Amino acid sequence: MTAAGTVGYNTGANSSPACRRSRDNREAGTTGREVETGAGNIEVAKPQLFDGMPSRVAGFITGCKLYIRNKLAGTTVEAQVQWVLSYMQGGSADV
Repeated sequence: MTAAGTVGYNTGANSSPACRRSRDNREAGTTGREVETGAGNIEVAKPQLFDGMPSRVAGFITGCKLYIRNKLAGTTVEAQVQWVLSYMQGGSADV
């Protein structure tokens, strides 16, 4: 805290890269977390087959979201759901 009771920020040339990026983003009116979707030319691994193990569900969902966002962005929701279901095989995931 500074003498005035506010948090001081190091905005000089010696500030960390993260602080400079944050300041640059504020000045540009962005958050720095904007994501370009539907690029299509980015190499994204397909998720592993999901076998119904509860410990693997978070990774499976993350992998599916990443792939859909980058490779299936222009498809219908129905096509995306069918694609996800095609990776749910074996164990308790097999219906």
